[in-house]
Amino acid sequence: MTESERKTRRLGYARIVTLDADLSHDPSDIPRLLAMLDSGADVAIGSRFAPGGSLDYRGVRRVISLGANILARRLLRLSLTEHTNSLRAARLDRVPPGLVETVDHEGYAFFVASIRQVVRAGLNVVEIPIHFHDRRHGSSKLPPIEIVYGLLTLMRLTRLGKRAAPFRELTDHICPNCERAYCVRAPTSPTGWRCLACSSANDSESDDRPRISAQTA
Repeated sequence: MTESERKTRRLGYARIVTLDADLSHDPSDIPRLLAMLDSGADVAIGSRFAPGGSLDYRGVRRVISLGANILARRLLRLSLTEHTNSLRAARLDRVPPGLVETVDHEGYAFFVASIRQVVRAGLNVVEIPIHFHDRRHGSSKLPPIEIVYGLLTLMRLTRLGKRAAPFRELTDHICPNCERAYCVRAPTSPTGWRCLACSSANDSESDDRPRISAQTA
């Protein structure tokens, strides 16, 4: 689940853009992504591997990035060159609420799972070539276990074939426990609701009920 998408919807924004905060992504590419939305795309992705794209990675990091995207392209068959990059823009009026926010993965697995969701949901996804810069300070935050988890996620997604993974549409209710608007309907819960933010908080037999968000128009 991504808090940015949920919060963006609650604040009434029409579009969302995501990118790495270490300037690996060039902010000057944002207007190009938005131009794709203006031209009719529902989702626009910055691709390192599309014709004209490039990246500064060398050695093992380059092999991992390139290999992961080749494998994802062959297994998922999404007609995309980029599956793991976070530089993306979307029209929120075209992306169903909950389609991305309820993806139950993190890290690179989230990027793969979420882009598969939007493609299989029939949305118009386009790519623009970008140059991906290597970070100037610090070191990689990619632990080996995340690579393993990403591969397992890719295998699970492959078994779904061309079906979109089921998702639960978000509601406008606020959890009485954590005060966040991440509730979904859950018929098996004693309260009839489940909060995605604090997990089983709404599974208790408390009389507390989620209330309607005051920010909802």
